Amino acid sequence: MTFIVSILKKFFVVITLVLFTFLNASAETLTNMVNQILDSHEDIINAKKELEEADRDITDAILAYAPDLSVKYESGRNDKYGAATESSNSQLNFKTWDWTWKQKIMDSGATLNGIRNKQLESEKSELDFITARNNLLIEAADAYLGLIKAGEKLKASVA
Repeated sequence: MTFIVSILKKFFVVITLVLFTFLNASAETLTNMVNQILDSHEDIINAKKELEEADRDITDAILAYAPDLSVKYESGRNDKYGAATESSNSQLNFKTWDWTWKQKIMDSGATLNGIRNKQLESEKSELDFITARNNLLIEAADAYLGLIKAGEKLKASVA
């Protein structure tokens, strides 16, 4: 029985060595891992989207100063038929163009205030993005320091 157990132990040791030899083990640098987290973390992605939306809102607010041009074209035919004589019949072909140009000249600063508010919202979104990024970096650094402390405790307990 002890012979079978010793053979099984040797077999498992050989299998373990073979598996560790042929399986690729890889390690990534801390910088690569942090960059991957910064690219894929949900808080960072949401903060980027909010920043992009705030920048689009600035463009929309500035477009309030853009002129508004509208063109309307109508054409047709107006037929009038008199019951009495054929000479009272008339046909009128018509074409009508209506061009409208609207330009905001003065609104007591309401549009300018709207633009400034959108710029402030964009700056706030940028600060939120930076805050989310920094919080994630602090969490990563804290986890890394915890790993170092755990390794030191392990070494101290083994020694």
